[in-house]
Amino acid sequence: MQEHLTEVEKRATQRCPYFLKKDVSLAALFHDFGKYSVLFKRRLEGLESGLDHWSPGAHILLQNKLSDLAGVAVHGHHVGIGAWSQVSVLREKLLSLEKKTITLSDREKLNDAFKAMLVDNFKPQEYTSGRKLKRTVGSMLDARMVLSALVDGDYADTAHHMRGEQRPIAPTLNASAAFEMLEKYIASLGEGASSEVRKVRQDLWNAAIDAANGFPGLYELEAPTGSGKTLAMLGFALRHIMKHKEQFGLRRIIVALPFLSILDQTVKVYRESLKMTAIGLLEHHSLAEWRKPSEEDGEAEERKMAEALSEDWEAPIIITTTVQLLESLFTDHPSTTRKLCALSKAVILLDEAQTIPKTLITPTLRAISRLCHPDYGSTVVVATATQPQFSQFKREVEKDEENAGWNPFPIANRTLGLYERTKRYLIDWSRCKSMITWDDIANELCLEKRALCIVNTRKDARYLAELLIKNDAKSPVIHLSTNMCAAHRRVVLGNETIMNRDAPGLLISTQCVEAGVDLDFPVVYRALAPLDSIAQAAGRCNRSGAGTGQVRIFLPEDARYPGKRYKQGALQTLSLLQEYGHLEPQEPELFDVYFSRLYGLSQQAGTTQKMEQAITEADFPEVAKLYRLIDRQNLLHVIVPYNGVPEIPFRLTSEFFRIIQPFVVDANRKDGASSPWIGSPLQGTNDWYELSDRTAYDDIFGLCLDHELPII
Repeated sequence: MQEHLTEVEKRATQRCPYFLKKDVSLAALFHDFGKYSVLFKRRLEGLESGLDHWSPGAHILLQNKLSDLAGVAVHGHHVGIGAWSQVSVLREKLLSLEKKTITLSDREKLNDAFKAMLVDNFKPQEYTSGRKLKRTVGSMLDARMVLSALVDGDYADTAHHMRGEQRPIAPTLNASAAFEMLEKYIASLGEGASSEVRKVRQDLWNAAIDAANGFPGLYELEAPTGSGKTLAMLGFALRHIMKHKEQFGLRRIIVALPFLSILDQTVKVYRESLKMTAIGLLEHHSLAEWRKPSEEDGEAEERKMAEALSEDWEAPIIITTTVQLLESLFTDHPSTTRKLCALSKAVILLDEAQTIPKTLITPTLRAISRLCHPDYGSTVVVATATQPQFSQFKREVEKDEENAGWNPFPIANRTLGLYERTKRYLIDWSRCKSMITWDDIANELCLEKRALCIVNTRKDARYLAELLIKNDAKSPVIHLSTNMCAAHRRVVLGNETIMNRDAPGLLISTQCVEAGVDLDFPVVYRALAPLDSIAQAAGRCNRSGAGTGQVRIFLPEDARYPGKRYKQGALQTLSLLQEYGHLEPQEPELFDVYFSRLYGLSQQAGTTQKMEQAITEADFPEVAKLYRLIDRQNLLHVIVPYNGVPEIPFRLTSEFFRIIQPFVVDANRKDGASSPWIGSPLQGTNDWYELSDRTAYDDIFGLCLDHELPII
C-alpha cells in the first residue's frame, strides 16, 4: 500500500496543473485509505459486504477540512463523482456503500494507519492549503482535474503492478521543425486556385502568425470557408508554442472538430504537411486507424501505444471530436476524466464553434475561459466561418470568479476584408418566395451536369435521390447521409465523382458535408436552414474561385427540420429574408444580427434552468447528464452489415465497442421499435442491435427501417 500510494502521488502530481498539486497529493495519499480498515480485510476474506475503500479517505479529507476537491476525487475515483450533497455528508460521519455508519472502533483503527503511510505524526493544521469546492463551472472543472490526475496515477500504477505494463513515452513536440515543414507544404500548394484566393490565404496565414506572438489566452478566428483556416490555425498553434514554450510551458496541440467527415480530412492534411506518425499526431475518434485490428507486429505495437495515449492524451498533437473534448469537461466518469490534465499548458483549437448547441453555450464558455486562466495556462482558439455572438454571454461567463472572462483576441480583423474577397458565387433566394415541390427541385437538378444539394433530414435526402434516379438523371447520383455508417460515408466521400470538381455528378446529402469538407461544386442547392448552415453550404460552391458559382436556396414543400432549435434558426433566416429582401452569407455583420436575434428568442439564452440548478448544487452526475452535445436518449445503435464489419463476439467487451463504431448507424428508437429487421438488444445492453436482414441496408441509401425499401 505504501509503495502504491507513493507511486500514485508521484505520477499524479507530475501530470496535474501546478496550482492543484496540494489537492492532488492529498487525493493520492488518501484514495485507498479504507484498505487499512479491519472491516475491509474482512471483506477480502468474504466475511463482510457493502463496505467501500474510498469513503474513509474522503471522510478524513473533508472532516479535517484538508481539501474539498481531493475529497470529491477520492470519493469518485471508482464510482464516479457524486453530487456534493451526497459527498459532503462524509464531513460529519463515515458511511459504507450500504449507508451504514462504520463503528467508532474501526475509525480508531483507521487512524493507526497513518503510521503505515508517509504522514507519521499527522497534523491537520499543516494541510490547510487545499481548495474548497465552489458551486461554479470552474471549480467543478478543478475537481475533475484532481480526479483526472488521481485516476491516471492509480490506473497506471495498478496496471504496472498487476500486468507489468509500462506507460508509453510519447514523443515531444518539436514545434520549430514542424512549423518549417508546414511552411514548405503551404508553399507547394496553390495549383487550381485563383490568384485572389491564394492572396486571401496568404493574408490569413500572415495574420495568424502575427497573432501567435500574443500571450497565452483566449483567441477567436473568423474566416470564410476556403480561406485556408485549417492550415492557418495549425500555423498559429505551432508558432505560439515556439514563442512561449520556455516561459509558459506550452507543450501540445489539441484540435476538436464537430464531424467525422471534417476530422478525417483534417488528419489527412496535417499528416501530409507535418509527416507525423499515428503516435506524434494522435487521432481519438471512432474511425481512427489505430482502432482497426492488425496482424502485423509493428502495427500491433503502434496500435497498442496509440490506444494507451488516447487514454491520457500525452501525445504532442491530438485530433478529436468536439463531443469528445467538451463532454469530457463536464463528465462524472472517472476514466473519461483521465485525459483532462493534458488540457493544461495546451493550445486548443476549437473549430466550427457555431455547432455548440444554444442551451449549452454559457457553461461551455465558462469552462473554456477557465482553461485560459493562468492557473491552467492554456490558449484556446474559437474558430468558425460564421462567428456566433458569444460576447452576448460575457456577463454570464464572468459570474465564475475563477475564469479569465470572455475577451477573445481576434486573429483576423474584419478590416482584412476576407469575406468580400472570397465571394465566389451568386446567391438566389427566389425559390423561398413560396414553397417548391421536390419534383420541381429534382427536375432542375436533372439539368445540371455537376451539382450539390443539401437537405435537412435523412428522409428528404433519400426521397430526392430516389426521384433523380427514377427520372434517369444524366449525371451519376450519389447519396450521403447518417443513415449510412461512418465506414460507408468515408468510402463515398473518397469517390472520384465527388472529389474531382470537373467530374459530372449530383450529390444529394444531409448537412453532414457542410462544415469543413473540401468539396467543390459549381452549383449548390440548399433547403432553407439556419443562416450559418446556409453559409457553410455556400462554402462548398466554387471553392477554387474559377468563374462565378451559383447557390440556390429553396423552401421545400412539407419542410422538415431535425429538431426544434434547428427549425428556430431556419425560421429566423426566413424572417430576415422577408425583412431585408436579400441576404449575403458572406457578410459578417449579418451574422451579428442573426445570432443576436436567435439567442434572444429564449429567456435564459445559452443555458437552461435545470443546468444552472445542477451547477448551483454542484451535482456532478446531473450536470454530466444534461451536458450532451448529441441527444442520445431516443437513439438505437444498429450494427449494419457493411464491408469489413467484425463478427459480434459472444462476450461483449469495451474493445469490441471501440472497433465496431465505423459500422454503426444511430436510428430513432421509434423507427427501430416498429422495424421487423432488428430484434432484441444485444445481451447486456438496452440500445445496441444487430441488423438481422442484409436487405435492410442498401448500398446507396444505407439503413432502411421504415418498411420502404428504395423504389429503384
